[in-house]
Amino acid sequence: MPGISLQGRILAYASLFLVMVPVALFAIRLVPLRAVVAEPGIGWRGEIRASLAFPPLMLLFGVQFLNAFAFGSLTSLFVFFAAAVLDLDAQSAVLLFASFVGGAIASPLWTLAARRFGKPQAMVAMALLVSALLLGTLAQEPDGLAQAAGFSLFLGTGFVGLIFIYSMLADLVPRDAERCGRSRSAFLFALLNLMQKGGVAAAIAVSYALLGLVGFDPQDGQAAARELHLLFVLQPVTAWAIMVGLLLFLRRHMPHGAPSL
Repeated sequence: MPGISLQGRILAYASLFLVMVPVALFAIRLVPLRAVVAEPGIGWRGEIRASLAFPPLMLLFGVQFLNAFAFGSLTSLFVFFAAAVLDLDAQSAVLLFASFVGGAIASPLWTLAARRFGKPQAMVAMALLVSALLLGTLAQEPDGLAQAAGFSLFLGTGFVGLIFIYSMLADLVPRDAERCGRSRSAFLFALLNLMQKGGVAAAIAVSYALLGLVGFDPQDGQAAARELHLLFVLQPVTAWAIMVGLLLFLRRHMPHGAPSL
């Protein structure tokens, strides 16, 4: 849409939700029904105690929150970064698309790496790769659409690592069932989704609060472009650095292979 404002593009991104919800509801209706036998619960206090007493699960929840926080930071600041730092305001959608292409290309490679070295190790490699690419922009910013698209494509190759979080939870579910005497898979996956939503929400709140503190104005982004660039890089990199620490502890509790991928 030639001439559309930054606010208009943000609204356009959000409006995709209105298209996807009916499609999702239609797809859900096509899923075959199956019988579900309700099991007696152990109560919220018991659920919480059982979860807190299982260190690998707590580590995985922390990994999910921090990873979601890092990606939420990138996505909430990307449009401003493309406009104020890269001076590619009208091409921000192209850059986002390039990151998706990079992720699609790299998916088989990350899957092979997880099978060969383990899922936590693959996620550590993902975090180090993306962090190195982001930190590299502080020394040399992408110049022009071609370089920016290449940067986004390579950045997208590291994003695929987040899929291993759910796979690692699948590895922990049988062990959790042995401890509790019942399967809590639905409850645990719901908690993992909650951690993701909480991480993204926290990232948006922190990102925009920090933008206000540094005096960033979307109408005059060049005035605080350096501060925006530092936030765009350092906020997710810090979250991923802490996440790597948690993953190093988590790897002791995970199987070496990745049979559930």
